[in-house]
Amino acid sequence: MKRFLFSLFFCTFFSSFAVASSTIKPALNLQEMMKAASPISVSSEKQSDAEKKQIAQLNEQRPTVSEVIIEGQINVQLGLIQNAIFLKPGDRLNYSKLIRNVKNIQSLGVFSEVTQQIVPTNKGVKVIFKVTENPLIKEIKLSQNKVVSRDAILAIMKSHAGDILSLDYIRSDVEAIQDLYKEKGYFQARIKQVKLPQKEGDSLEITISEGTISAISVTGNTKTKAYVITREMTIKTGDVLRADLLREDLRRIYNLSYFSDLQPRILPTSDDSYDLQIDVTEKPTSGQFSFGAGYSPQTGASIFSDLFWENVMGTGQLISLKGQFGFGGSNSAQNTRFQFKYFTPYVGESHVSFSTKVWSTNGQTISGLPGLSGEDKYRTEHRKGVEFEFGVPLSYEWRLTHAFKWETVNIPASTVEPVHADDRDYEINSYKFGVENDARDVRFNPRDGHYISFDIEKTLKVTSRALDFTRYDLAIRKFIPTVEKQTLALRLDLGLLTSHEINDTVIYQPELYRVGFSDTVRGQDEKIFQAGNKKIVGSVEYRFLFNEAFSMVFFVDAGLAPSTFSQIQWGRDFVVGKGLGVRFTIPGLGPLRVDAGSDNKGSIRIQVNMGQAF
Repeated sequence: MKRFLFSLFFCTFFSSFAVASSTIKPALNLQEMMKAASPISVSSEKQSDAEKKQIAQLNEQRPTVSEVIIEGQINVQLGLIQNAIFLKPGDRLNYSKLIRNVKNIQSLGVFSEVTQQIVPTNKGVKVIFKVTENPLIKEIKLSQNKVVSRDAILAIMKSHAGDILSLDYIRSDVEAIQDLYKEKGYFQARIKQVKLPQKEGDSLEITISEGTISAISVTGNTKTKAYVITREMTIKTGDVLRADLLREDLRRIYNLSYFSDLQPRILPTSDDSYDLQIDVTEKPTSGQFSFGAGYSPQTGASIFSDLFWENVMGTGQLISLKGQFGFGGSNSAQNTRFQFKYFTPYVGESHVSFSTKVWSTNGQTISGLPGLSGEDKYRTEHRKGVEFEFGVPLSYEWRLTHAFKWETVNIPASTVEPVHADDRDYEINSYKFGVENDARDVRFNPRDGHYISFDIEKTLKVTSRALDFTRYDLAIRKFIPTVEKQTLALRLDLGLLTSHEINDTVIYQPELYRVGFSDTVRGQDEKIFQAGNKKIVGSVEYRFLFNEAFSMVFFVDAGLAPSTFSQIQWGRDFVVGKGLGVRFTIPGLGPLRVDAGSDNKGSIRIQVNMGQAF
């Protein structure tokens, strides 16, 4: 009787389950239920009524799992799949648990298809996961990569030739390649296409769009020629766009000082490249003209005019013309001064710069000897000269200069102390070699960086009247940003003039260094200064850069121009000035500098000049 009841219960249980099994043919095939969707969809809206009934039966019966089997595994490690399956023998099975296990296997990314079957056994149900592996990668082909090498890209990829295709690895590789480009500054680079192998023997093909520039254009330039802007750029058509190079090119354009604002625009094109457009806002004026008159008892009345025109006709060239005519005064001598300067940053297509300067002065000039008595010392000089200078760039920051000067000087006998019977005539024929390193961020109003220059000028004794001397000059500027729109500016100028003729104070007065004027130590009485064949000038400024048109500074200057260091008392003989100043730009005139400084004795003077002190 017991055996009969047990047999009846056993048959009843499996006959009811067999009904469900026969409904799902006779094993529950999840892939068929989901209509072979990959990734597997569990949306009930896409399931037929029969499938919904099968799922309901499974969730209601919750049979015991007797065995978990994996089929189709060849190259993938079996343990990798087993770790993705949390379904174990003895667990109760329902539809959501089955789905989660299928998704776990699918998420490994190495299978093109994952299906399952549920087969009844005398101990419950056997769950079979059937996997179809992705093909092996024969090789990896990269295309359109020019600026990053194949080896560099393959080195950061998880996918390798001979490995089984892993979609997880592919996703990771795409991100890694794009990150590699961004780290190198190629911010417009992206993966254009990934072609996966479909069968054994196929290759993994990755096409990269690096961000090539198809065209460069300039807008907003009503005065400046477009080529003046584009020739400053290192980025050219056909190059790959790089962030650091673009920033450097914008800095170079801004340092032309023709523009108040620059905006780069990167415009995609139909052929998967980009157009680079530079939008510029030009400053209101590119030149200045001044005219005026003055009078002093010593030099008499004078009329002067200055013309300064940079970016002539939008070509980047510069013309400067200065003239002064004076008459009257205590010595009844006429004073005429004329100077013409021309500069071009490019000679032909090369970036060699060229400048020439021509000058002629006739009349009273301040003596090169110290005015220690507090009285101005003047003498009459006639000077004519011409200078040519070539600048040869080694890079944007490093530059060599070669300058040639010819000048004739006549000092009438009546103005020479002590009085000579004859006029003093001499010539200066010199060659000057210079090295310059300019790493300032904004050259006309820097906040960060440095500037260093070293010059050696050697005269050429081509005639008996030619002077024979050598001059060494070192200039150092350092700019240290502190907080926003504030910077610490430092200056050091050193000079040395050597000559066996230097004791001839008549002809060497104009060649001596002078310290005590507003371009060296501010706040000093310019009638009292030091003069010597050596120079030391140092300055500290704390600058508040409110905007491009206005700034304020606190400054301390100190300087010395001795004839010999052995005679110097360092704590006493230095000329010191300190105070505060403002800088503002006047349209049509340019940057104006107004400094209020005090000297060693505490006397305060206001001095007005053009441009920064350094």
